[in-house]
Amino acid sequence: MTIPNIQCSLCNLAKVLIAYALLMATPSHHGLAGQCLHIEGTLDYTRAPIGSRGQNKESFLFKLTTQERVWNIQMTPVDADKRPIKYCEIGCDGETIYAYSEQNENVVKNKSTNNVPIKLGANGFAMVIPDNVPNPMYFRSEALWLAFCSTWYFSTNTLKKARQIWPTSAVSTSPALTSIMVKASWEWLPKGKHYLAQINFVPKSPSPKEEDYPLVVYRTLRTKDVDNMEVPTEFEYIRFNEINRQKKTPFETYYCQVTKAYHGPGLEDPKPKLPMPVVMMDYRFSQENPAVPLVRQIVTNGAWQEKDEAVVSKQFKIQKRIALIEASNRTPSSSRIIIIGFIVANALVFGFVMIKHRNKKTKTMN
Repeated sequence: MTIPNIQCSLCNLAKVLIAYALLMATPSHHGLAGQCLHIEGTLDYTRAPIGSRGQNKESFLFKLTTQERVWNIQMTPVDADKRPIKYCEIGCDGETIYAYSEQNENVVKNKSTNNVPIKLGANGFAMVIPDNVPNPMYFRSEALWLAFCSTWYFSTNTLKKARQIWPTSAVSTSPALTSIMVKASWEWLPKGKHYLAQINFVPKSPSPKEEDYPLVVYRTLRTKDVDNMEVPTEFEYIRFNEINRQKKTPFETYYCQVTKAYHGPGLEDPKPKLPMPVVMMDYRFSQENPAVPLVRQIVTNGAWQEKDEAVVSKQFKIQKRIALIEASNRTPSSSRIIIIGFIVANALVFGFVMIKHRNKKTKTMN
């Protein structure tokens, strides 16, 4: 072997060694490369009394998987037979949230959930949301996300602020991107430094005396060593009453106990599996100009629509036309006519799809 060849081989070896050293120096968010954290347990939610109805209490069994920016949370109420929503699953691919809620037709009966109309005949409703943090107006998953799925968010956050993940009048009722930032301080669990030990959210207060009192707090109460990493197995998340924070009167409380925590295979697809048919509400166009707040579809093939597929749909074209009319400040009556026409057309399409689906099901059974 000639000297130039030896030098070339040594250079290549040096490059390999440097690349390996950099790889080893890069922290893995979940301990084991190619694997993710799997969590199972119970989540209890309590809200302060409202009027004469007493405390609002909900309990869920949950399963959660998370790996860096990708995560999936499945939640089932322990009294699912009495709840309008008997199952909820939320997944995120790092950029977009995909959520599916299965309705309990014995309870819903043409009512609505979170101002979203639910029609009998569909298995439930699905949402596509341009965000990677659960919106507090629609889900009970924000505390679980904070405890187990927020590593990437806080480890790359150089500000002394964080996203608001609780509902107030300042948060839009739309599940589209909500980017309200509030003052926050947090600490990591010492072993591994991958999960939060605590965090205090301190938004602005009308009273200067309360500026140093947090409105929302998260505390890890117990942990478990999982592959030389400290993982929360018990935590509380409390949102205090906004009036007189100094009293620290709980308004909303989440309490979680983990029954299983382990590393396992990574997520193949974080998106929930869809039954057929389902009402699909797409909010991915809500940030465009002009904004298309909502594209509503009836999905009968059990597949999540890609964005380029939604763009060519009739529903999107109608909503785009409405957005253009509103942006051009045309007369309100014209907008109303188009909106009413869209609602009627959508109802007719929905009815046709339901009849076709039932007929097909009847033929299959016969």
